Amino acid sequence: MGFTDLFPNRVELWKRRCSNPLRRNTRRASLKPEETDALIRILTALSERLYPMLRTLLSSAEPPDLNEQRWDLFRSRLRELVLERLNPRRGGVQRLLDPLEGPARSPP
Repeated sequence: MGFTDLFPNRVELWKRRCSNPLRRNTRRASLKPEETDALIRILTALSERLYPMLRTLLSSAEPPDLNEQRWDLFRSRLRELVLERLNPRRGGVQRLLDPLEGPARSPP
């Protein structure tokens, strides 16, 4: 993607990942604007690649009750991971986990 000057290897990319203010444990120094932009672009590219695959796996080709069951399983696992890895006292995390506002941000 052309970010080898910012992240010459996977270790450097992993270190920048620890700069997320929503993470529970490790936080390093603030990111430079170029690094922030690069991480957002990488995340967007990954989500564009993975979301259609996830959507296909949970498609409506299954009976509606089975489809809803799978989405519930997905949402519960996502909630577990968010609580495990992110700081639940942060406003962004609280909004994501909010039973009313959170589902509006996620797929049906």
